[in-house]
Amino acid sequence: MAFDITEEIQAREKAKEVQDRLAAAEKSVRDSNEWLRLAMHGSSMGLWYWNELGWDLFWDAKTREIFNVGSDEAITLDTFYEALHPDDRERVKNDWRYQFEHGEPFDLEYRVVGSEGSVRWLQSHGCGYFDETGKPHSMFGVVFDITERKLTQEALSSMSGKLIEAHEQERTRIARELHDDISQRIPLITIYFEQLKRELPASDNGSALIVQQITGAPLKRTH
Repeated sequence: MAFDITEEIQAREKAKEVQDRLAAAEKSVRDSNEWLRLAMHGSSMGLWYWNELGWDLFWDAKTREIFNVGSDEAITLDTFYEALHPDDRERVKNDWRYQFEHGEPFDLEYRVVGSEGSVRWLQSHGCGYFDETGKPHSMFGVVFDITERKLTQEALSSMSGKLIEAHEQERTRIARELHDDISQRIPLITIYFEQLKRELPASDNGSALIVQQITGAPLKRTH
């Protein structure tokens, strides 16, 4: 006996279509909320998005401005890597991949080099998303210029170092002056006590003993 399964197949296809639409709508809402949440962290910051599946990188207008990339220029992961300061490149590559693949929040400070050779400090924050197996598929993030803050920190650190150095130099100067002053006074004190020993009467044994202990020399009496 044959059964007509056309309606059942159509119903399944319809249910799958609905599920796909729901999933797409949920992702759209989630992505929109994520962009909004990240954008609320501060002002003058750029937004970026990494698609692991398509190996695509998206920068908004502010991020392009921060990296000095034109609005019509293509953006790839190499665009980001090539902008990094040579001393920071490997660290950033390794750290962001590790944080992304292990589900850790992306949070890095690094330097970029402009086309004219200027060096600026940037800070990036990001949040990764994963499939049901735990495999990463995308990351949303923000980036902002922290050059002024870094320069201020370096200036304060330099000033603190100079203050410490000046303090140590002052301590050394005072110690040296005290040493020189004492060295100059000791001979005068010794001469004074020598004279005092000669002038003490023979009957003043107590004073004589004290002077002898101070000078370390035997007492010579005057008659």
